[in-house]
Amino acid sequence: MKYWLHFIGNRLYGIKRFIAEARRLGVQRAVPFHQLKHFRYNDVVLLATYNKIEDEDVAHVFGYFRITGLVYNLEEANEKLLEKLDIVKTVDCGGKTETRACGSYCVGSAYIVNDDLPEIYEKAKETCKEAKVDPNKYKWFLKGPLIVLDEPVILRGQKFFRGYRQVEIEGLEIPKPSGESRYLIWIYDYKQRKYLPKRERDRLDHVLLDEFITIRR
Repeated sequence: MKYWLHFIGNRLYGIKRFIAEARRLGVQRAVPFHQLKHFRYNDVVLLATYNKIEDEDVAHVFGYFRITGLVYNLEEANEKLLEKLDIVKTVDCGGKTETRACGSYCVGSAYIVNDDLPEIYEKAKETCKEAKVDPNKYKWFLKGPLIVLDEPVILRGQKFFRGYRQVEIEGLEIPKPSGESRYLIWIYDYKQRKYLPKRERDRLDHVLLDEFITIRR
């Protein structure tokens, strides 16, 4: 069975911080615009950290998510893009602020759509061309609920890479989705964080842990 493999890296995240954040806000991972055409809603993305075992490159797969949403901060041409999409429902998110280890932003609106990701890619590409803006200068994120594996899976011979690539795994049991979700979330005032000082890491870990415990209660 083929799945997408993605490394979370360790500059801003470790497994504990990643899981705490994803349980609170969902998994949200950046994807280059040109790669969107290769994904579909409900695709499974395996989440891994990179390790070495006896000098061999390995991917330590600790969980996965199904792609249920696409988050983006296209601003100049967003209204034009919405005109091209097959939107089923619009939800006003009221400009609430979300803070993650990788950055913060305001959430504008969510759209449930009939379009799949390759169709959204083509429509966004056409829209940006008409508006004379570069889609690569904006942020695009794949989003979905986190599932943590009961036992991690070790994939040998997997060098670290950024982005996504397909891997074939036998014996990994991933339940079929109970339904299908296709939504877009438009965000604005995105502020990317490339470095997390130790004091900020400790504060964020404390907040995430407190909120996670509260939710679990």
